[in-house]
Amino acid sequence: MLCLRGGGARGGDPPCSAPAWPEQFLGEPCGRDTLNAVGFSAAVLVRRDPEAIVGVFTADHVIEPVDQFQTILSAGYALVEQHPEALVTFGITPTGPATAYGYLELGKPFDRSARRVRQFREKPDLETAQQYFAAGPTKFLWNSGMLSGGRTLCWSACAATRRRTTRD
Repeated sequence: MLCLRGGGARGGDPPCSAPAWPEQFLGEPCGRDTLNAVGFSAAVLVRRDPEAIVGVFTADHVIEPVDQFQTILSAGYALVEQHPEALVTFGITPTGPATAYGYLELGKPFDRSARRVRQFREKPDLETAQQYFAAGPTKFLWNSGMLSGGRTLCWSACAATRRRTTRD
């Protein structure tokens, strides 16, 4: 496990700091948003374990019940182990039309436990969010921003989009 401390030299301790494993904590050299933090972590994992599965999880979510979340994560990691080219994103069943979340438009089944993502949809206006919600969770889920995938795929995705997100 790696824990990335965001914000580089902006101060504060990483929220998951544990002095027993200081080598597991990375300091983000400077704030460059999520994609760059994922790329930085993936680069470190490339050197440590070429077969690693990368998991990206936000630190500001409270997810309950924990046992169901662990079951879903286990299924996602198992899927990546069976299909190293897969990138698994964890969707959330909407409880109403929301404009504060991006959506996953679901496509065909990948296997019996997962669906392909047809398209990622940015945060919609209210009318569009109402349409997504009315279509139901077999068509649209909220994008949790949490995902897992093979290190090679994550690193390639980060490298491919690096030019769009790098700031001078």
